Amino acid sequence: MIRISEPASWVACDRALASLQSFDAIVFTSANAIEKFFARCSVKGIAADAFAHIEVYAVGEKTKEVIESKGVAVKFVPDSFSSEAL
Repeated sequence: MIRISEPASWVACDRALASLQSFDAIVFTSANAIEKFFARCSVKGIAADAFAHIEVYAVGEKTKEVIESKGVAVKFVPDSFSSEAL
């Protein structure tokens, strides 16, 4: 059984969000991670347009759909849905 929960601390994520402009790319590997990440973006007041300069990659089509539902464009999805193919 898998349990999805909040991290013990958001410090590392908040630091990354504070320096979002320094990132070239972000790789998302799960819909659950996307939901938690963008919920945190909302808490920190970060809108989808903050990702306009960042190449966003998704490990699969479902992951891509969830990212795009947040208003963020996905640059690439591999043919084989695995992190190795990405």
